[in-house]
Amino acid sequence: MSNGLLPTTLTLPAIDIVRESEGWAGILPDTEQISHPRMRIDETLVLLLFRRLWEEGVQEGDVERYGSVLVTLNAAYDAYQDMVARARRPTLSIADFKALVATLERRAIIRLGELDDELEDIPLTIRALVATVAGDEFLAHLEELLSRPDFQDTDLEPVNNNTDANEEDEA
Repeated sequence: MSNGLLPTTLTLPAIDIVRESEGWAGILPDTEQISHPRMRIDETLVLLLFRRLWEEGVQEGDVERYGSVLVTLNAAYDAYQDMVARARRPTLSIADFKALVATLERRAIIRLGELDDELEDIPLTIRALVATVAGDEFLAHLEELLSRPDFQDTDLEPVNNNTDANEEDEA
């Protein structure tokens, strides 16, 4: 039934997915027809961090209902700080990190529990959905993006690939 303002059907380039074993159903973009959504670098790092923490939990057998992995906010923030320190990037404050976590919670990728006063920490459930959202296709797209010349680190010394010049230097 149409009121004249909206079409009766709406076709979007998307894929419906139901994963009962993981406890979720959703509509994901068909990345062959539309591009990946734009994310800030910090959002991407946090998403990849949760993918890594989820995989580690699965490998260690710490799997909860529907393939979820339970960690804590403080443990996730510590892992984030370690990851960012290796990349020599400035770290987010705990408040900014928590804001990004809240964004991922709104997207149903993770679930934050209530503050545990005794532990002074918040339980954080990483849902199996993270493996789909930040899956192999996402990682391949990210690698492709990072290999572009405009994303190369300008602080690195240029590599001389001219083999003729190298041979002359050796002579």
